[in-house]
Amino acid sequence: YIEPVGVGLPGQLLLRRPDVRVAERQVNAQAALLGASKTDWLPSFFLNGSFGYASHDMKDFTRRSSMTWSIAPSMSWTIFNGGQRANNVRLQRAQLDETINQFNTTVLTAVQEVDISEAFDGLAVEEDAGFVGRQGVRHDLVSLGELLRFRLITFALVALVV
Repeated sequence: YIEPVGVGLPGQLLLRRPDVRVAERQVNAQAALLGASKTDWLPSFFLNGSFGYASHDMKDFTRRSSMTWSIAPSMSWTIFNGGQRANNVRLQRAQLDETINQFNTTVLTAVQEVDISEAFDGLAVEEDAGFVGRQGVRHDLVSLGELLRFRLITFALVALVV
């Protein structure tokens, strides 16, 4: 099933694009991997348990007095691993930065495609009216450049926060 493209704001159109959705989910997944790599620095706690029967005679094996059980807490904390955890965090952070750059590229491409298609739609409407307004298209392209610079700055700030 393909969702029909309706008339709406360009921002809403961008949010419905599959390439933008995929790129956003890739950034979220990579951020989760970075968070998981940071948890390797913390200790791990476990609660182990067992239940069973033990008896010297087979006839007493199923009795309540033959029942055995145990519960034991444990903790594991890797103190030294030759810098593997620190390198893993650095690797995940670098991969997150790369994924954010790919997201930025995807969004900028999508913004360009939407703005260009809107500019051509506007040009087609003007041609239908018998008036070709080249100045209006040039203004749209200038505003597209301003929008791209603004978006690039916005996504760069997001990359710094994450």
